[in-house]
Amino acid sequence: MKLICGIDPGKRGGIAILHNRINVYPYTDQKLLDLMPVLKLNNGIVVLEKQWARPSQGASATFLLGEEYGYIKGVIEANEVPYVLVAPQTWKKEFGLTADKQSSIDFAKRLFPGINLLPTARSRKDSDGMAEAAILSLWGRRNYESNRKS
Repeated sequence: MKLICGIDPGKRGGIAILHNRINVYPYTDQKLLDLMPVLKLNNGIVVLEKQWARPSQGASATFLLGEEYGYIKGVIEANEVPYVLVAPQTWKKEFGLTADKQSSIDFAKRLFPGINLLPTARSRKDSDGMAEAAILSLWGRRNYESNRKS
């Protein structure tokens, strides 16, 4: 099994590494930088949730998200780690999920019993970004491995 890294970008995003077990983290630029050598060394792959401008977002929020998304892609490419972009509608449809963030949290907890989705020790609310990163990594495992067999 290869290492599969799921990334849900954004201010409250998450990063997950799936191998024999799942490890999830709140998204930070430093965590992304720390994981790239591990992924490269182990022939890992990144599943990155595709982002685009949304009419409901303000210009400032859209710009910040685009800037972060570009940074993530740049770091991945600079480290020569293969990656796939997947639209939220695509991976959520495969698991029967909707845009409701709580459904992603609940689903991740069913998939990975014991998963800790609290971004900090002081947090009281689970992170939907961390949950979605975990689910993205599973989507990558399913689709990456099925593509490798054909």
